[in-house]
Amino acid sequence: MEKFLKTHQWLQGPDFLWNDEDEWPKCCENLNIPIDDPEVRRPVNVCTNETTQREGVECLIQYCSDWFKLIKMTAWLIVEKEYLKSAVKAEQEEPKEDRTKERKKEVKKKLQLTISKRTEAEKALMY
Repeated sequence: MEKFLKTHQWLQGPDFLWNDEDEWPKCCENLNIPIDDPEVRRPVNVCTNETTQREGVECLIQYCSDWFKLIKMTAWLIVEKEYLKSAVKAEQEEPKEDRTKERKKEVKKKLQLTISKRTEAEKALMY
């Protein structure tokens, strides 16, 4: 082991590395490797697909370019949620045939985006 550590070539490398590159020995080895060489690995194609799953508010934040668009989109989601809840409730209370035009007008009024919905959306995002 001591003989191995005392060898200057181990610590400094071969002598020609300390000379200019012009003085280095020229490579005379044949670098052409035969295609059927058993020690050469064949290239392997690997296909990957990276997906990241975002949930809820994180997905909305990533999609929207600024705070006001995020509030507006969230407010519309709240309006839609309320509409769907009322539609399910109406379906349970009265059959489809019994619904009147007045009821449909009421639903359309609820589908408007109001300041109170925007405020509700802002609170939902903050808390």
